[in-house]
Amino acid sequence: MWPPNSPDLSPIENAWDYLERQVKKREHQPKNPDELWATLEEEWNRPSFGDYVKRLYDSVPMRMEKLLEAKGKWTKY
Repeated sequence: MWPPNSPDLSPIENAWDYLERQVKKREHQPKNPDELWATLEEEWNRPSFGDYVKRLYDSVPMRMEKLLEAKGKWTKY
């Protein structure tokens, strides 16, 4: 369990933000939950998303280092 004031360094938040931005860029926006799911699945399966997730994963040690430098306080992540 996370302490209430600790920073959330989970890369999943960044991944969901990325997917949301990709969906919003589309000319035709999903009109119902099924279309949204299909659109998210398309974006999830794009090689560019896999590359983005890899960069997020690779950034975890740096995120932890920045957190230690900040003594557990806010970081840009």
